[in-house]
Amino acid sequence: MSTYIICRHDHPHSHALFLICDRCQSVQEAQPRGLSGILSDVVKPLKFALHHTALEISGLCDQCNQVVAT
Repeated sequence: MSTYIICRHDHPHSHALFLICDRCQSVQEAQPRGLSGILSDVVKPLKFALHHTALEISGLCDQCNQVVAT
C-alpha cells in the first residue's frame, strides 16, 4: 500500500503514521506527539538529513479486533 496515495490531508506534514487493518483494509492516519524527536534521534548519529517519513503499521482496527475476540 502506498502511504503517499492514501494521505488525504490537505495540510503539509513531514511525518505521518498509518495504521492499516489487515482484516477490513481501513486506514487511519496519526501524527503522534514526539514522533519527530524520536526520528531525529535515530538519524542524527548517522548524519542523515530527514525530510519526510511515512510509517505503516499493520494490525487490526478496534472494530475488527472486537469481531475476532468474540
